[in-house]
Formats: sequence, structure tokens, C-alpha cells
Amino acid sequence: MKRLDLTGTRFGRLLVQGKSPTKSSDGRVCWTCLCDCGNTCSKRGKTLSDGTATSCGCYHLERAKKANTTHGMGSKRVEEGEHPFYKAWMALRRRCDYTKGNRYEFYGGRGITYDPRWSKFEAFRDDMLPSWKPGLSLERKDVNGNYNKANCTWATDAEQMRNKTNNHWLEFNGKRQVVTDWAIETGIGHCTILYRLKAGWTVEETLTTPVRPTGR
Repeated sequence: MKRLDLTGTRFGRLLVQGKSPTKSSDGRVCWTCLCDCGNTCSKRGKTLSDGTATSCGCYHLERAKKANTTHGMGSKRVEEGEHPFYKAWMALRRRCDYTKGNRYEFYGGRGITYDPRWSKFEAFRDDMLPSWKPGLSLERKDVNGNYNKANCTWATDAEQMRNKTNNHWLEFNGKRQVVTDWAIETGIGHCTILYRLKAGWTVEETLTTPVRPTGR
């Protein structure tokens, strides 16, 4: 029985160049193949015809690499860490969904949720990646609002500190800002402002009364 000539036949990424001068370990005929990636390899005819061999091995390497990464944003392997953008997505979902998390009471516990589309990383990536930069954290413009494209932005740590729900906001002369910013603007210490307010001073008195110099 004449053996089938596989020369010129394509199997997946492999194009058979001709019969290989070497045989397999069990003495079977092998075929020299050119892979689409540029590598040359030797494969048994049976593994080619039954679909077992479809590349020089590059396809499996690509799949393994893809399995060890998260949407191309960062590796799941501990030694390589995850991409901060991907971490931001994981963190917002954990705050809203993970009832045993130590921050849940401030988010999901008080009704904060996220855009249902963002249950898929791809949707979050499409909405928020264009405006992301290294070193920035995900923040909600309205701290009582949900996580969605319209209510989310990227902020520095300092900007986030000014947007916390426990910040003390004061409005004076048409301007509303946190105590930290009033302290910088007026030169009156942060603690002094809080002490005055606790003592019953009005906002105007608190922010306009000079601090008496302390004696030596």
C-alpha cells in the first residue's frame, strides 16, 4: 500500500515541506513542517491527520501566556503582580459585593453599586482606560453615587482625601471646601478650625478671626 504523501498539505499552522530524514522514537515516519511562526519542526503523520499537531508548539505557549495574564493588563502570577488598572476594577467590585470585606459597610453596605456592564472587565476597560494614568486611583465624583462612567474619574491620593465622606466641608463667601483647604487658604490650623466649630463658633468667626500669637 502506497504511503500518502503529505507534502504541501496544511494542518493548522503547519505546512508540510516533505518527509523528515529522521523517524519518531517508535520508528514511525515523520514529516518536516514549517510553522507560521517561522520555526521548522518534525511531526508524525498521524498526529497531523488527527489534528493533534497544529503548530510547532507556539500555539500552546501563547495559550499558556494568555492564561497567566488578565486581559493583557497584568499577570495573575504572584511574582509578577497585577496591573494597577485591573486592580482598580477588582477593588470597586470587592467594595460593593464582598460582604465580609472591611470596607463593605462604606460601599455596598450603604447601597453603593456599580454599572452592571462593569461586571465584565472589558466594559470597564473601554469606559475608563482612555483617561487612566499611572499613579491615579478610581474615584466617584459624587461620593454617595454609584460606580459608573459618568460618576467616575481618576484622581491623585490628595484629591481622593478631599472627597472622603467623613471630611468636614465648610461653605463661606460662596466657596465650599474641606477644612484642610480652608486651613491652607486662611493660615489657621486645621485643629484650630475644628476646635472653634466644636466650641460653637460660626463659620465666619472660625475662618476670619486671627489666631492669637502664643507667648514664649
